[in-house]
Amino acid sequence: MRVFQFIYLILLVVLGGFVGATFLKRKLWRWACLFIVSAGGMLFVQMQTFPHSAHLEFPWSRSNNGWQQAFLWIREHAPNDALFALDARYISAAGEDSQNFRAMAERSALPDYSKDGGLAGIAPELARQWSYGESVQTHLDRVSDSSRVEKLAPLAVSWIVLSSGAETDLPCPYKNESVKVCRMSESLYEAELSNR
Repeated sequence: MRVFQFIYLILLVVLGGFVGATFLKRKLWRWACLFIVSAGGMLFVQMQTFPHSAHLEFPWSRSNNGWQQAFLWIREHAPNDALFALDARYISAAGEDSQNFRAMAERSALPDYSKDGGLAGIAPELARQWSYGESVQTHLDRVSDSSRVEKLAPLAVSWIVLSSGAETDLPCPYKNESVKVCRMSESLYEAELSNR
């Protein structure tokens, strides 16, 4: 839909000009009322859509969103070549607020249900890869460590991000109230591969 942004911008300018010339005219208080109502409405919608995220951010402030904190920790502490797995529908998890792992953590991840599904729809040659990546990550929070390793070993995943309530014996160097970041153990991978 980005193609239409220019059209939307032109329509907003035309609509703003019409409203200004017809209703607001040169009355400053009318313009102020329109601005306050519009800004208040947008703030209300933003707070309802993203209730667990900061609505005003400064470079020196720390995020209150647990998912964002975890993704930033990953950016600082995980190797650049690390491959991550997250539950396929992590973006709709409580408190996640559409933080987008790849953009925040700057690390690679297996395809997920929401964002990568759209790409697979545009480029059908990616559909099989997306479908497989999405299926191995479905319910990643709810399965046992052995099931996780069995699913993820063929893909060489080195880290996983689980919700804080997920049970695991994997080493998790980062935890907060929302998320835990766990390292996939090489010994578990070797054991899984030798069983095949």
